[in-house]
Amino acid sequence: MVRTYEYQVTVVRLRLFDGSSLQEVWNTQAETASQGSQSQRADALRAAVGKALSAFPPR
Repeated sequence: MVRTYEYQVTVVRLRLFDGSSLQEVWNTQAETASQGSQSQRADALRAAVGKALSAFPPR
């Protein structure tokens, strides 16, 4: 027996660049399931952004 499940995922990817050299200095990403009402999806997106930024600033 094979079961297939589908669900949407939102990926937040942040890339920071040095303004002078235009070199990437930091990047990160986080993902969250994109399900539920609009307010639930907005909350999940905020949580994903928070998760992505949890390691900022780099040490």
